[in-house]
This record gives sequence, structure tokens and C-alpha cells, in this order.
Amino acid sequence: LCGAGLLLKSFLLMRGIDPGYRSDRILTLNVNLTHSQYPAPAEQTRFFQQAVERIRALPGVQAVGAGTSLPLGGWSMSVSGLTIEGKPDADDRVSVVMVSPDYLRTLAIPLVQGRYLADSDREGSPSVVMLNESFARHFFPGENCLGRRIQNLGRKTDWMTIVGVVRDIRPWPEEAATPEMYVSYLQMTGRQMGH
Repeated sequence: LCGAGLLLKSFLLMRGIDPGYRSDRILTLNVNLTHSQYPAPAEQTRFFQQAVERIRALPGVQAVGAGTSLPLGGWSMSVSGLTIEGKPDADDRVSVVMVSPDYLRTLAIPLVQGRYLADSDREGSPSVVMLNESFARHFFPGENCLGRRIQNLGRKTDWMTIVGVVRDIRPWPEEAATPEMYVSYLQMTGRQMGH
């Protein structure tokens, strides 16, 4: 009885927490591509582009997005040792989510500053990145981060320009948001997609 009471209390508290994204009327699925079927990053990118286009064409679908991790998904890629132009190298760990251009809009994660990723942000165009508010506050306190550059994770000779900042989303209901970057998987053909 005590356990049930605590569970109910926790559930009611969690209902009052804003996770930072829309969770109603969202359907998610997990897709893991095998290396034997899709050995080249370009083939993986093509698979997800086609999947997004086909799902978007289904009746009743309003928006479609793909990404390497989902809120409350329990997994995210993280990196440390970022090189931010004009700042000392940082040892802080940050999460990196590779996403389709409509991922953030599909989850209705509000844009705070700048712009969302676009279909034109692809291989061959200037590399761009979006940040969450926690990243912007941590690495650019009191500064405007738009237009600033971060060394590209996949190509050390390239720089990603910050084009937008979105609201924080919680990794878990009881945890505070941490610094997070969003990059278009259309520009990261050297890395694998997963969700």
C-alpha cells in the first residue's frame, strides 16, 4: 500500500513537470540498421530519407522526424573536448543528437532564437548546428551564440555554424536538462543513424 501510494504521488508530480516537448499524438519507433545491409553511411542516410518521405505521405500524418535518440529514450551520444571558436577547449560532456530537419518541429520543441534546421542543410552546404538553452547558457553566458562556430565532430577541418537555439528538454522527468547539440544527419554522412 505504501509503495502504491508513493508511485501514485510520483506519477502525479511527473504530470506537473513540463518535459519541454509535445508528447501527445506522437508515435515513435526504433529502427536499427544492420551494417551488413547498409554498410555505407550514405546508404543509411538514404534509407532514413526514404522512410521519412513515405511516412509523411501517409493519411493523417502531420509531421515526421528522425533522430539518433528520443526524449526518455535512455541513450544519447555524448562527446567532450569540443573546440569552440574563440574559447578555450572544453572538457565538459555534451549530448549530440543527429536529426532529420523536421525532428525538432515534429516534437514541437520551441525555437528560442535563430532558425530550425532545414532540408537545405545537407552534405555540400555549410555545416550548421542547433543548441539547446543549457548549452547556450553554459558555453556562451550572457552572449549571443548565433553565428558562432564549433569544430565539426566528423571533420576536424570543418566548422559548424550555430543557427538556432531550442528550449531545453528533460532527459528524464526528474533530471534537469544538460547541454545538447542537434546536427542534421544529412550533413553527417560519416556517422550512423538509429531511431
